[in-house]
Amino acid sequence: MTTNKTEAQNMPTLRSQLQWIRSITRPVHRPLLISTICRALATISDILLFGTIAYALFIALNRYSAWGLVGIIVLLAILKAILRYYEQFTGHYVAFKALELLRTHAFSKLWPKAPGIVAQSKTGELLTTLTKDIDRIEVLYAHTFAPFVCAYILTPLGIITGGFLIGWKAMIVPAISALLALVVIPWIGARSSQKATTRELEQRRKLNQHLTDTLYGIPDVLTYGAQEKRLKETDELSDSVMAVAKPARIYTALRRALNLFAMLSATAWIIWVGTEQYYTLFSQALQTHDGRYAIHFGALTIACAVGMLRLWSGPSDVETVASALHVSIAAVTRLHHICTHDDNLKDGEKTLPTEKTGLSIDIDNITYAYPHGSQVLKGISLTIPEGSYTVITGHSGCGKSTLLHLIQRYADPDTGKISIDGIPLTDIQRNSLYRRVCAVAQKNDLINASIAYNLRLGAPDATDEELEHALHIVSMDQDVQNMPEGLDTKVGGKPQHGQPAGYALSGGQVARLCLARALLMRSAILILDEWAAALDIDTEEEIRERLREEMPGLTIIEVTHRHNIADEAEAVITLDKGRIFQGANNQLATQTEENNAETEGNDDAVTESGDAQAENDTTVAENDDVVGENGDAQGESGSTVSENGDALAEDSATTGENQSA
Repeated sequence: MTTNKTEAQNMPTLRSQLQWIRSITRPVHRPLLISTICRALATISDILLFGTIAYALFIALNRYSAWGLVGIIVLLAILKAILRYYEQFTGHYVAFKALELLRTHAFSKLWPKAPGIVAQSKTGELLTTLTKDIDRIEVLYAHTFAPFVCAYILTPLGIITGGFLIGWKAMIVPAISALLALVVIPWIGARSSQKATTRELEQRRKLNQHLTDTLYGIPDVLTYGAQEKRLKETDELSDSVMAVAKPARIYTALRRALNLFAMLSATAWIIWVGTEQYYTLFSQALQTHDGRYAIHFGALTIACAVGMLRLWSGPSDVETVASALHVSIAAVTRLHHICTHDDNLKDGEKTLPTEKTGLSIDIDNITYAYPHGSQVLKGISLTIPEGSYTVITGHSGCGKSTLLHLIQRYADPDTGKISIDGIPLTDIQRNSLYRRVCAVAQKNDLINASIAYNLRLGAPDATDEELEHALHIVSMDQDVQNMPEGLDTKVGGKPQHGQPAGYALSGGQVARLCLARALLMRSAILILDEWAAALDIDTEEEIRERLREEMPGLTIIEVTHRHNIADEAEAVITLDKGRIFQGANNQLATQTEENNAETEGNDDAVTESGDAQAENDTTVAENDDVVGENGDAQGESGSTVSENGDALAEDSATTGENQSA
């Protein structure tokens, strides 16, 4: 309760959030003004066009010539078309430019927080914010500002003009209706609608996350027969979205009904009063035998009634925009939070040496606990020498991947410190750290492009010879040579719209390409987190042998469950319940008596990725523990997910790797 109250107090005001959005989209303000002016002039032309047509028809029906008005009608139609075109042109420019500015800003703010922001966030939620939420914010510019301005300026002007043309009595009800439509009706149930919309979008994010998990984990869903369970959960989430959205939908329907009633009342009143005055004038015309003024007044009445219908598009737009405004404001709040949320990782000023092929790592008595979770690491101390090959093992949930994440500075330890080449991580520039420390995880991706393009993502200036050398180290050179176009062979991607995907690669080939990509970056520390799960033992040993031969000074840290590589490592570190349990081989990691003490409770039930906690505060292990390529399974009633959103299972059980659930 205290935490929620503190977060509510720290929540930025709506005004500050809108000022933040305006500061980002400042380049589109001028074209937005042009679009608004064009819309206003197009609306005036539209009212005059239909009013003139109504006027001409009325006098023509009363046997007066209306041919003189045809030219005016044609000119008004052309003018309206031109203004409408420029309004749409500038409006769409504003819309797409705003999307570009918002997405560029969002990624520019997320990029310095990577890779930690990815590990600490759910894939579906980030995807929703960076796509759908920004689309909803764009509505503020393309479909909100111009309609609001035109409605609040042109509606009063139209009523005043009508008063001069057919009398103020005919404008009494239209004036009252317009006042209600502009000031009262759009804001009926606004607060309740805003709350309901916020809850709806939160539920939609959960639904998107659930669908993302399901799509990524389809093989595991089928393996464990969880189809019905996932479908049932999807239906339940869909029903919850509809349930929380219901209040906002009811208020939207009420506002539209009231707005329609106001428009019809205004139009009917004009016709009623105008008809009454028309018959009075017509009676007088029978006595004077000159009915031209009566016909003129009748035509003006019909023109004003038609003009009122066209004018009412402004108040109708306000009501429509007010309904969409709740969604846009909720989206602004979420985007603002993601972009301005401080990850508490202050950038250092020092840089790591670039001439060294390997760097040492010193870990001094660190502890770490994920937010709202149990302690994952407890007093870890060890030294990894420059150019060494260290293996870290341990059961699921013992803290292996968390330790690797701290070395890459996804987060800072709660106590203790980590140093690279004698420099504390907190003093190192993050860009320098990421250039010298590279990781290859169990789950890797290739973009839909050529092999050469994928390999050059981390080293854009790499030559073809360097690419081939990296492929040789990972035993992938012959495979690539046998492909249709060699390095230019297109890989990655999924079939879409009937178009074929890239060249089909096995899981082991993808892993080797990703390792080659990492080697091309010439980092000094290479972290391998279960990267070889899809490789056979012979290929894996061949790659390790070539790594030692071709890159002897490189510092390598590998997390694995395979015991066959222990003899090849210079040090084997075994973690158990967040502590170093054992060091082996040529170099034994140091550990104090306190670190060897017996741990209490169930402290091992923590995620190594820290990106998700279940609704019942049950955490799950990261990629090496969840159902993924290794077939591990875990889950709960809320279907929690791993860092990459791949984990699916049932009955709240977390199993060890390569075991059946």
